[in-house]
Amino acid sequence: PEVVISTQKKLEVNKLNIKNLDAPMTVNVLNRAVLQKWNINNIEEASKMVAGVNPVKQYAGFQFFNIRGFDNFVVLYDGIRDERHTITQSAPVASFANVERVEFLKGPSGDMFGHSALGGIINIIRKKPTYTTQGEAKFTIGSYNTYNVEMGIGGPISNKLRYRVDAGLMNTDGFKGIKEKNFNSSLMLQYTPDHQNTLEFFAQYNNDHYGADAGVPATDDGRPYDWINPMINLSDSRDYLHNEKKEFYLKYKHRFDFGGTFDYKLSYFDDSLDYLMDEVLFVDKATNTLSRKNGPYHFKHVTRPLMNQLDFSFGFNTWSIKHKMIVGNTFSYLDRKTWKGTVTEGTSGQNIPIVSPILGMGERRVDINKVVSMKEVVTGFYFQDWIEFADRFKILLGGRYDYFDGMYDGERLITAQPNPSNGSHHNFTYRAALSFQPIKNFMTIYGSSSSFFKPTRSHDHRTGKLFKPEEGIQIEGGIKLEKKDRLNVTISGFYIEKKNL
Repeated sequence: PEVVISTQKKLEVNKLNIKNLDAPMTVNVLNRAVLQKWNINNIEEASKMVAGVNPVKQYAGFQFFNIRGFDNFVVLYDGIRDERHTITQSAPVASFANVERVEFLKGPSGDMFGHSALGGIINIIRKKPTYTTQGEAKFTIGSYNTYNVEMGIGGPISNKLRYRVDAGLMNTDGFKGIKEKNFNSSLMLQYTPDHQNTLEFFAQYNNDHYGADAGVPATDDGRPYDWINPMINLSDSRDYLHNEKKEFYLKYKHRFDFGGTFDYKLSYFDDSLDYLMDEVLFVDKATNTLSRKNGPYHFKHVTRPLMNQLDFSFGFNTWSIKHKMIVGNTFSYLDRKTWKGTVTEGTSGQNIPIVSPILGMGERRVDINKVVSMKEVVTGFYFQDWIEFADRFKILLGGRYDYFDGMYDGERLITAQPNPSNGSHHNFTYRAALSFQPIKNFMTIYGSSSSFFKPTRSHDHRTGKLFKPEEGIQIEGGIKLEKKDRLNVTISGFYIEKKNL
């Protein structure tokens, strides 16, 4: 069971702009006021505020989440998927210098957002241009050479064109001497030639550096040794994680005279993630030394997804029954390469004293000699229908069909010839839910059932075919209470089942 308290009344994550009190699903929203009040600067801090969401940050900057006990989730930026998390489960997430709010939709959501959304959806929504000039700046400082600077300004350029510019810089040496330095900047332009049409262009650049954090050695039962000082950084001082990302999207919205809307999104990003680290530490208690027997480990992911999305939403009546409906199509193309290298100079030493573990400084030399690549195409068609049988009784029906096709070239020497293999899946996911208000505009009782699937990217060596996709369902019931704009409370229980593990 979960208890959720929020102040957000309408949600972007359900696409139909349904009021939170009516929506037959569990959603947490951290708006800008909450982010500012609690000085939340990143996704890890934000997730800790949400019941049922457990953020995990490992190997310096890799972020993943357990949502309702499952680590299959989808991260969205302004409703656009970030596929990095669905490939390797974890990836760095930029700081919140330009973030307006964060929405957490819990449970399977494949009917609207496609594959891999079993635990739920995290939708990070950036700040928009305003009709009047508005700006803000924030500076915080703390221990361990920690400081954070955020600045933003936006407003009209003309009667039809508006802008928003944001930038942020964060630095810390950390209590263990694990340094981190993040920078991001963004620009959004919004053009409204008339009351029916809006065009948005967005660009963001982030450049993030993380020091190594291999943690502390553990006993056979997973407990840290109590005689090792947890304040000591046992990682090699030359290890690093560097993430550079360039993101662009274009959005167009048309509002029809009859009340319907047409939305078009085209997005692309170029993400480079360079990693070098000794990941696992081993202790020799007899000599009071540690070794890094399986390191250093190096790779560089280069991820370039292109995504296209069309939505058409409209309302209609069948006799006295009201409908609010959306139909849409998504197309995405993903090109990803992983380069792997061998450290030929500056390799890890053995029998390093734990009392003084810092190695000699100097650059490591990495010779790139292996590559792994994949190309994927996903096409999806979906619908949702919000049916109002009466003022107090409503039903939500949704479905989505996805066709997933991939070409995978396993790890090989750069000098070797490619030997790719193909794999494809198709799947239908659904959502069926009902909402009843025994006390109008105050209490809602709801129930829902939804499904999910996650395509596999590994082959059965016996057949040469891809393994079956993971699948799952959720059954959820709950009660929502809302009083004006001050408080939303959700009490819910759920059952989730997952198969083809």
